[in-house]
Amino acid sequence: MRSLKCMAMALVMAAPFALQAPLAEAGGVAVINSQVILQESAAAKAYAEKTKKKYKSQVDALEKLDKEYQALDEKLKKSGALMSPAERAKIEAEKQNKENSFNAQRLALGEEKAKDDKAEFERIAPLANQALAKVAEDGDFDVVVEAATVRYAKSGTDITAKVIEQLNKLTSKK
Repeated sequence: MRSLKCMAMALVMAAPFALQAPLAEAGGVAVINSQVILQESAAAKAYAEKTKKKYKSQVDALEKLDKEYQALDEKLKKSGALMSPAERAKIEAEKQNKENSFNAQRLALGEEKAKDDKAEFERIAPLANQALAKVAEDGDFDVVVEAATVRYAKSGTDITAKVIEQLNKLTSKK
């Protein structure tokens, strides 16, 4: 029983080192930051500009509702004590209506934007993967890992900028 525990402990202790041998034999290991690729590519910037224009009127309407709500809130704080109960109730109801309207419009906008974001991701992800594969192949990298999972990497191992450059070339063709 004791030898089984010792063997199990040895396996647990050796597991992290088991991965080091294959990586050390690899032709090269590179690091990428997928988030940066999906935010900094020309396609991502164009999409951000397009959605900014598309949703401008809805964002403006939300900002207007917020200002109206704030004005009613300020009015209640300044003059609420001097108002008749009926007038105060009327302003509080109006304020509640503004809040409800704001929340409903914000939710609808968020859902619509999320749907558009998902469609754009589904369009750009295969191209980003294609760009990554080309850069990894050209650089003779056997392994490419996400930067968020890396604790240490030598300078020069981050190929994010190269992948963005390749992705820009691919998206300019389409």
